[in-house]
Amino acid sequence: QPRDDALVKILLIKKSQILVIVKPKNGFHLIMTKIKFFLDKPQCITPMQTIPANVGSLVTMICDVEANPANVTFFWQSKHKDLRDLRGQSSFRQMSHHVHITDRAMKSRLEIQIESGDNFGQYLCYAQNLAGVQDEPCFYNVYGKFFSIGKVI
Repeated sequence: QPRDDALVKILLIKKSQILVIVKPKNGFHLIMTKIKFFLDKPQCITPMQTIPANVGSLVTMICDVEANPANVTFFWQSKHKDLRDLRGQSSFRQMSHHVHITDRAMKSRLEIQIESGDNFGQYLCYAQNLAGVQDEPCFYNVYGKFFSIGKVI
């Protein structure tokens, strides 16, 4: 906790070091402390997921990452189209299906209403923090499950 009679500066030296300078207002002392910490890009906790779905069904994908620092921003991609950009804005009518994205801590939840076969395919989730964008995205493969209706004669 800084004192009222001191000037405190915190400087980011490198991505892994912070320099804290405390200078009392009387100007007699200068205290410098280097604090080292480690930054880790986000990484997926859950492995690749394969999700069966039918046209008309609601599909939910949860992107769960670990990172340091834990303050992450998510973005989703499908068929080379961004469902959310890095600024965190949701897109609710893209690719001719409903999309709803919610983030909480280090998890992002993507809900899609499958309206046609065009909505099947691979979905990617990326996370970004102060250390950077994760190297490998979290993968989700949504495929159509079809039922054959047999006739009884």
